[in-house]
Parts: sequence; C-alpha cells; structure tokens
Amino acid sequence: MNFLEVGLPPTTKTSSIDERQVAKEHLLMAKIFPMKPRLEASFRLFRLEPVNPDLVPDAPKPMIVYFSPTTIQETYTNELTENFLAEILRYSGRLGQISQMLGIKPEDILQGVGGLLGSFVNITGSQALSRIGQAIAATLTGTRFDLPKVWADSRAEVTKELRIRLHCNSPGNDTEYRKYIVEPLVNILKFVLPICTVAEHYRWPYFCKAEAPGLFTLPEAMVTNVTVDKGISVLFGANNRPAEVEVTMQITSVRNVMVNDASQTQTDIVYKLSDYEKNLLDKKTMGGIETTRISGTGTLKTPAPIPSKTISNTTQEIHQRLKQASS
Repeated sequence: MNFLEVGLPPTTKTSSIDERQVAKEHLLMAKIFPMKPRLEASFRLFRLEPVNPDLVPDAPKPMIVYFSPTTIQETYTNELTENFLAEILRYSGRLGQISQMLGIKPEDILQGVGGLLGSFVNITGSQALSRIGQAIAATLTGTRFDLPKVWADSRAEVTKELRIRLHCNSPGNDTEYRKYIVEPLVNILKFVLPICTVAEHYRWPYFCKAEAPGLFTLPEAMVTNVTVDKGISVLFGANNRPAEVEVTMQITSVRNVMVNDASQTQTDIVYKLSDYEKNLLDKKTMGGIETTRISGTGTLKTPAPIPSKTISNTTQEIHQRLKQASS
C-alpha cells in the first residue's frame, strides 16, 4: 500500500543533517486509512470497509502522519441510575399529598395498593411484593431507604487530536509547494469534507481507521474537525503563499463503548480491549532503530548513531532551521 507522508520537513541542501530523519525520530506517527460504510442487516447497521483511492477519484489517500508530541487522553465511564424500587418508594412517599387531594386517609390508599399487591402474590406466589407493600407503608411515616444504584450504560469518550505542521522551503517553486503544502492539505481535507454527489446535493464524508503504534487504535472513526492555520509565525512568501501551514485534526471513534472481550473469542463489537492491548505493546519502527532479541526474553532498542550536534534537536529547532534556510 502506498502512503502519503504528511508532516515531514522537506530535504534541504543547505545542511548536511538529514532533517527528515531527525523529524521522524522526534515526532509521533499515526497511520490513517480511508473507509466507507457498507449496510448490514444486523444491529450494527453498517460496517466500515477500506477504500481503494486508485479506483475512487474523490477518496483520500492513506496517510502516514507525523505530528507534534501531545497528551493522548481517553475517558471511560459507567453510568449509574436508581433501581425501580427506589422510584416506587420515592413516589409512594407522596401518597400523603394524594390523600389530601382526594380527602381520604392514607391508610385507605394503602388498602387499595395492598390489595393489588396481594393479587400479585396470589398469582406469583412471591412474598417480595408484600415486602414492597410494607416498605410503601413505611414511607408514609417519613421512613427513607438507601437502595443501591444499578448500572445503566458505559461510555468511551475517545477523540484524538493531531497537530501537523506542513513546511515548504520555496513557496514560489510550484513543484515543491504542491508536494509539501498543497497535496498533504488537500488530502487531509478529503477526510473531513462532505462528498458532492449530483447538482447541489452532498452526503457524508469518508470514515477512517486510525492507529498510532503504542498510543491508540480507532478501528472505526471519523475526522470530526480540521483547523488550518496558514502562515505560522507570519512566514509568507512574496507571492502570498504560506511557507508553513499548521493543521489540527480531531479524530473521533464512531463507537461509544470499548468492551472487555477476554472471555469471548469472537465478537462483532469492533472496539475491544484485546486490540487496545496489542496496540499498547506495538511500537514505531523506522530507519535508525534496530530491534535486537535477547535470549528470547525481551527486546533491546538500540538507536543508530546520530551526529552529536543533533542530539539536542527538538521539533521546534528543526523548523527554525528550515525558516532560516528559506529566508
């Protein structure tokens, strides 16, 4: 599969340092694949399947995105609610109000409720309902009960924000400007813009699959927001073209829950803890990093030698040198 590399600085002839290699070692990396929905006759409603951009002209290309280090935040929550007994007892506490409105004694209302519950007891043979009746009677005297809440639902709030910087040394050079600014930016926008169909009609944008080794995996997602800042640090060419563009992408999972699938060998739920664990154990691989196995018990990552003058380089310093080279 051919990937479009996005977020790397261009190769400069003014320095002996391989700026792209240094950037690869300092920036985080994620892969983003275009996906499209396919209708299913099931509770899933639809399944996402890969898109071949060679066969679909308006589809974005798969990307390897290099982005600035940032905090990767995830939130997993459980929602609790009152059980039905708590609701029954809360409303039964208002029987005094009903008795005043009807002009009857609360005991008369209880007799009616008790008779109804008694009929259920006769049918089901259960004594639990009679205990409910006793609890209802107790609420008339101001008694309250501390009943446990029950589980209502679970949520996984998973949105990833990637900050990508596009840079071109020579904005006036059409070939370089297209390669380092226009093509990456247009491809990113293809992930977020709705697709024109006919006349004035348009439909949903492409979905995506996003994965960053060791950081996150989103098997079914959508780019929900893209912010484009042109001319970072007021860096423009004399021809009005920005030499730098900063793009912020927000990628959100279309699934609401991640499940613990340890006891299930097969499941149709796509956001699973087992895949999450595999991703955490994964790592970015690139030139300059070797993996050496030691006695089959673990791995040792050995960085390839880097010139001493580049050891303290940061992403900001890389782009600063590129600015000086283009001025």
